[in-house]
Amino acid sequence: MVRMLRSCIQSILKLVNSVIGMAGLAMILYSAWLIRVWQRQMGELPFDEDSDFPPPW
Repeated sequence: MVRMLRSCIQSILKLVNSVIGMAGLAMILYSAWLIRVWQRQMGELPFDEDSDFPPPW
C-alpha cells in the first residue's frame, strides 16, 4: 500500500512540475513576443525630451 501511494505521489509531482515548467516557458515566449511587438510599434523613435512616447523604464 505504501509503495502504491508513493508511486502515485511521485506521478502527481512530476505532472505538477511539468505544468509549472510549461507555464514558465509560455511566460518567456509571451514576453519575447511583447518586446517584439513593442519594438515594431516604436520603430526608430528616439527617447528625447520632446518625444511623445515615454521611455519604457
